[in-house]
Amino acid sequence: MAVTPLISVIIPTFNRLGFLKEAVESVEKQSCRDFELIIVDDGSTDGTEEYLESRPVKHIRPEHSGFPGRVYAMQVSKQLKPNILPFWTQMTYGSRKN
Repeated sequence: MAVTPLISVIIPTFNRLGFLKEAVESVEKQSCRDFELIIVDDGSTDGTEEYLESRPVKHIRPEHSGFPGRVYAMQVSKQLKPNILPFWTQMTYGSRKN
């Protein structure tokens, strides 16, 4: 039986590789190690998929529908049962570009 992590961090993204790298590295630097990191990639074409292949993350890539990945990520979050569920969006760091 799989153990549910204390924290599930969900980061939706679409062609924001620079921001994504910063966000992933920030999560990985946290002192709490009982977490899972879930990236919901809405069809990025900027190297996101290749970057995530080298990281210990769960990578979800739904078919690009024209809706933001955060909408799909919110659906993913409803299926999880962690004690804490941080949800990162572009708004977490503001609206700056890559």
